[in-house]
Amino acid sequence: MTRWRWLLLSALLLVGVIAASNHPHRQRQLVLWAWERPEDLRFANPRATQVAYLAGTYTLQNGAVLWHPRRQPLLLATGTQPTVVMRIEADPQTTSNMTSEQIAGVTHQITDTLARTNSRELQIDFDAFRSQRDFYRALIVQLDSALAPLQPKPVLSITALASWCGENSWLHSLPIDHAVPMLFRMGVEQRIAQRYLSAGASPEEPLCRHTVGVSLEEPRPPLRDFDKVYAFSDTPWTPDKLALLQREAKP
Repeated sequence: MTRWRWLLLSALLLVGVIAASNHPHRQRQLVLWAWERPEDLRFANPRATQVAYLAGTYTLQNGAVLWHPRRQPLLLATGTQPTVVMRIEADPQTTSNMTSEQIAGVTHQITDTLARTNSRELQIDFDAFRSQRDFYRALIVQLDSALAPLQPKPVLSITALASWCGENSWLHSLPIDHAVPMLFRMGVEQRIAQRYLSAGASPEEPLCRHTVGVSLEEPRPPLRDFDKVYAFSDTPWTPDKLALLQREAKP
């Protein structure tokens, strides 16, 4: 092969490498939520499917923090590194009274649970009222600080009401890796979230843009439009349910 042909081939290869780097392949991730019920997820291949399980629930009531750990069995395939999910429940009258000491206590317990499970991801599930956002922000900031010394630093995410992901979102400055717009059991959020159920829709808030939370029992947007799909089922997971999600998420 002549010298000019070698140069031409090298140039073409260089162009191909640059094009590939500008359009990286984004692998879609499926995450199964395992809530407070017995679940056997040993059929889920950890190389292809992740699991996010409810580890416990905090109830904030009359200035007190009540902890309810998971009580149902959870079976996972060998090699699975699940996401730890912490649920927070509160009525709007009591949360604003939470002290910095109580926030610190919740933070310590959450990080301790994360350490004991050897998990690399943490998710907070809290349908916070507007009056509770200062408390929620303070908790997230403390959690981020507590996770910072860990190497590698665990991924920190939250579930989000659809209205949180719109223009001028209050999530914008939160130190989290991503937020998961919840497109099921929406109640008064139904109208706001309806456009996310159509093809091509995208939340204005960047933290919400590449993930979605869906239910097998309710209408879903095209799953192939998202990089990471969290899925909930009203009844225990089965291989058939996972196969359905995989078909819908296939490019």
